[in-house]
Amino acid sequence: MENQENNQQFELEQLKTQFATLQQQFDRQQIVNDKLMKSSIKQNLSFYKRYQWVEIVGYIVVAIVGLLFIRGTLNNDLGMKLFWVSFCLACLAIEVLLSRKIQVKELENEDLLLLLERARTTKKLFSSYIILSASVAIIILFGLCISLLGKEHGLPNLGWVFVVLGLLIVVFACFGIIIFRYSTRPCNEIIRQIENYEPVNGKEARTD
Repeated sequence: MENQENNQQFELEQLKTQFATLQQQFDRQQIVNDKLMKSSIKQNLSFYKRYQWVEIVGYIVVAIVGLLFIRGTLNNDLGMKLFWVSFCLACLAIEVLLSRKIQVKELENEDLLLLLERARTTKKLFSSYIILSASVAIIILFGLCISLLGKEHGLPNLGWVFVVLGLLIVVFACFGIIIFRYSTRPCNEIIRQIENYEPVNGKEARTD
């Protein structure tokens, strides 16, 4: 009887040892997974630092092309030049502010829920900004088309006006979709990773 109890005690100790070993392996694996996840999130966050330079170069090119267009078709109108430069600067300022909304410091401070919220907000703001800026650009170009047609033909040819307007809408819609997907892809990755992998007080992060 005593031997049986000793055997049971020995088996129990073995089970405890095996369980402790498995728990240590699990903890190490969890640490590795967390490090990999945070490293990937950091890479997505660093995208927006590079994106700021793309924005600056892109808007300089767009501003120069617009100024050349105004010079060639609108007799170098000073008011239109000032308006176009102001419009480009306003768009650049908004995009820079949006790209700086989510930063690495939230990741370094282990505040991933705040980072998740900011990523979602940034995605929504980018969507609203692109729709608004594209709408304003279409209105501006539509007005310029009517003005140019009016100067050349007395009254604008409505058929050509609608054709040009339709083409502008298609072009700006495609361009807006491309920019939106490009600028929010890192946000989507950050949101996906935090929702799927981030433990909060021993539990996985819950999504809405």
